[in-house]
This record gives sequence, C-alpha cells and structure tokens, in this order.
Amino acid sequence: MKVISKLLMIVGLLLILIPIIGGFYTKHKQEQLYKDYIEVIQPNSSPIIQSQTIEKSRAKEKVEPLNETQNMVEINLNQGQVIGKIKIEKIDVDLILLEGSNNHELGLGAGHLPNTAQPGRYGNCAIAGHRNYTFGSMFNRLDEVEVGDEVEVEFLGESYTYIAEEIKIVEPSDLSVLEQDETKRLLTLITCHPVYTGTHRLIITATLKE
Repeated sequence: MKVISKLLMIVGLLLILIPIIGGFYTKHKQEQLYKDYIEVIQPNSSPIIQSQTIEKSRAKEKVEPLNETQNMVEINLNQGQVIGKIKIEKIDVDLILLEGSNNHELGLGAGHLPNTAQPGRYGNCAIAGHRNYTFGSMFNRLDEVEVGDEVEVEFLGESYTYIAEEIKIVEPSDLSVLEQDETKRLLTLITCHPVYTGTHRLIITATLKE
C-alpha cells in the first residue's frame, strides 16, 4: 500500500513539474531563436531596408493602397524562419513569430500563415497560435482580449500596432476569416477554442493603428 501511495505521489509531482519544465524550455528556445533573428536583421540587410523605405514613404505621402502588382515588396520567407515577435501586453503574450503554421512553428511560438498578407501590408495578415498548458502559455489567454485592446507585431525590424475590432467563435472549416481586403491592413489572430478540446476557433480581427 505504501508503494502505491509513493508511486501516486511521484506521478502527481511529475504532472506538476512537466508543464513547468516545458515552459522554461520553450522560453529558453524562444530567446535563443530571437537572438539569432536579431543578428540577422542588423543594418545592411537590403530586402528589409527596401521594405521599410517603401512603407515609410507610403505613410508620409498618404498614397492610396497599391494594386496587387505594385504592392509593397514581399519579402521572401522560408518555412520555419523567425520573422519577428507578437506582443499583447494585456495578456502577457510575448512570442516569437515564425513563418508557417505547422506543429514545428506553433510549438515554438506564433505562426504567420504564408498565403496571407505579411505584417503591416495591405490585406489580411493571419497569425495562429496554440493553446495548451504543457509547453508554454502561447495563446492560452487570447479569450481575455477585448475590442479596443492593442496587439503589437514586430516584422523584420519594423513594429506595427493593431487595434482589436471584432471577436468571434467559428467552425474550423470557416475559411472566410482568411479573406483578403486590399483596401485595409488587417490582422487576424487564430487559436483553438475552448482550451483542451479545440472544437472551434477563436478569431480576433484587428486593424492597423494609423
């Protein structure tokens, strides 16, 4: 009987420690990947500088959105590449942002869906994140975000602030949340809902703060 009690205590302790250890590991991995990313985007990285120049010029001149062929220079991104960060101060989110939304990317941070607009660009930029209690907080508290809250997205050295405008729950098969609108600069955050079961998707739509 004593042996069984000890085994149950050990199992209980492991159940407590695994999420904690997993959280520390994920945090350490994120910090290392972000450090490597910062080194890559130092000055003289021409595609980044070119993109920043175009963006600042457009903001200064207040020009109309460019058409598809004239739109801001698209940066060639590789699957799994760290491209920035996403921060939501209200819910203590501070995650690295990677290109792609496979298990690899979402296991390390938030993932930018490749076929959507890149951050800061005209169109709909979609970013997905996991909700779990095993390997870090990720988007666990995304349901606490309210209309009017700010979401900061860093992309290749540039920072963009979006304001949450709509929050809704949809079926996993509802792809309308990924529709593009070339007249606006939108951000769509996607995560499973509710936590654990994930039968639906929690969607937060935000607009770039001018």
